[in-house]
Amino acid sequence: MIISIFTYAENTLSGKIKGIIIDSETNQPMEYANIVIYNADSTLVTGGISNNTGQFEIKGLNTGDYYAIANFIGYNKITINNIKITSNNQTSDLGKILLSVITQQLNEVN
Repeated sequence: MIISIFTYAENTLSGKIKGIIIDSETNQPMEYANIVIYNADSTLVTGGISNNTGQFEIKGLNTGDYYAIANFIGYNKITINNIKITSNNQTSDLGKILLSVITQQLNEVN
């Protein structure tokens, strides 16, 4: 019985993923950028937005494997793979995430 309680507690530890979203051209923090967290099996877990300094922190994650997608309107989205939350490492700091502006070449109008 004690072993099963310990195993349950180990699998429900609250972890967090944090980082900062930066515009790759201006090197300025991006406020209101989206960050979405998925389980390794592509199930949506949660998400959030960056603050006025480009920082985000997603809390309340169980131990496991995740990936994240950072996005902002008019910018290319970035996928960050191989994020691990463990009982020994409950915080995953993604560091600086650089988003680049979508560039499109327009066709000439006749």
